[in-house]
This record gives sequence, structure tokens and C-alpha cells, in this order.
Amino acid sequence: MDLPTMVHIAKDLLPGYNLHERMGIRESMAIPNLDASRRIIDDLIRDDRFLDFVSYLIRYEEEGVMGRRISVAYLRDILKEVYSQGYLFDKDQRMFVEDPRIRKTRNWGVLRPGNEYTICFLRIDIAGNTELVKSNSTDTVHRSYGFLRETVHASVERRNGRVWMWEGDGGVAAFFFGNRNQAAALAAMEILHELFLYNKTSCPLSTPLSVRIGVHSGLCEYTEDNAALIKSETLQQLVNLEKSHTLPMHCTISIVVREMLDHLVSSQFLPVRSNNLIHYTYSLELEE
Repeated sequence: MDLPTMVHIAKDLLPGYNLHERMGIRESMAIPNLDASRRIIDDLIRDDRFLDFVSYLIRYEEEGVMGRRISVAYLRDILKEVYSQGYLFDKDQRMFVEDPRIRKTRNWGVLRPGNEYTICFLRIDIAGNTELVKSNSTDTVHRSYGFLRETVHASVERRNGRVWMWEGDGGVAAFFFGNRNQAAALAAMEILHELFLYNKTSCPLSTPLSVRIGVHSGLCEYTEDNAALIKSETLQQLVNLEKSHTLPMHCTISIVVREMLDHLVSSQFLPVRSNNLIHYTYSLELEE
């Protein structure tokens, strides 16, 4: 690449990027291409933008840059190295994401603190937690709640979601890639199915283990501070959906989520009106 092309790419990834200023030389001085490329790559790595840079190279090779097509030397070799580090390229989002077979981190390796993203959240809460704790031994409660925690993690991570918060009586999971809404809804349904069977076959509690699940999608500023996260508007709406509009052993989804589901899945959720709002709910029952 020539110098203007390299600087154009750098400015796309690092707004306001000034190569001369970064190198500590006067604007009038010429910069050899090799020195420029080394400095730009060093700066991208230092700002944790290398994966974004490779994503841009893929896009630029497909679509061109500054009105002309470019060929990126050794792009396949670069991609092989990125893949070997545990990442996959998501064509829908046009970005690299973690390969869940190799690594699983809270932010999928791509979400950045302070940036807003559209995320679908699943919130689960044990109904009657206080009474269950009073009526059963500590060991029995720990075993049953441990089963629920493992079930939630398995159902969520099977669909490339992440459990972001977990306390003794419930938690919050997040879905970001693909059809995030459908993944969250299917995870919620699976959790109810597993818990239904558990209560019928092996639950040691004096009464069945019952949960409420809410699913809602919206904009959220990413942060690793759970106390700040729970104050976001989307999470507050989710908490209200689960606490105020969901019956035990039911999953309630917002209309925002339902509109993004396949018909086969959305048809399983029945409309309910609560406080002049329409939500959609799913539950599992044996036929008479």
C-alpha cells in the first residue's frame, strides 16, 4: 500500500490519527512506507485494534478503498494466524469473535467498555427463594441451585451467549451474535424444559424448584461493572418484565424480541396484557 492508503485505514480505526505526530517528526518530512507501516501496526496493537484492522483488510480487499481495489499481501496467512489464536470471523457482524470451542470471555473478545451495542438479555430468578431456603437443608438447597446454575450456563453458552451475572437465586445472560433474540428465547425455553424434568424426576427440595425468566433486547453501554450495567434502561426494563409480568415457571419476552423470532418459535409464545402492555409468555405443562 502507498502511504495515503495506510493513513486512511489508520484514521478509520483511530479517529484523528496523525502519523507525523505519532512518530515525533515535522509534517514536511517524508516517511518511508516501511517505517510508516511498522508504526501504524504498533499503534493499532497498542490501542487493541489489531483484530479490527484485519477485519478492515478483508472489507477493503472485497470492496476497495478510496475508490480503488487493493490486494492485501499474505492476507490468508494473517487469517490463519488469527484463527489459531482462537477467533472466528462473523460475516454478519463483519468482525472477529471468539471461537467458543477454544475460549469464552465475558465480552466475546470484541465488546469495548463505553461503547453502545444492541444486546439481548435473559434474566432468571428463583420464585419463592426465601421459603425454599427456610424449608430445606443448606446442602439440599446448594445441590438444587447448583443444578439450575449449570443448566443456565449450558443452555446459554450452547448458543454463544454469556452469563454476565450470577447470584445464589438467579442471574443475567447476554446474547450478541447471530439472531440474538432467537438464541435467548430458545435458551429460556430449554431451561424451563430441563427444570420441568428435574422437578418430575430428581428434585430433592420439599417443593418444586420454580423460576421466572424474562427476555428483552435493546441498546446497552458495555461495562464490566455489574452495578453500573444493571442501571441501564434496557436492564431496568428487563428487571420489570421478569418481576412484574412473569409467573413462576413461565418465560416472558418483550414485543421487541418477539418481532425477531422465527414463526415456529414465536408461535409458542402467547400474548398477555399486563398494565396496558402486551407481552408474550411461554410455559410447559402436561396435557390432561
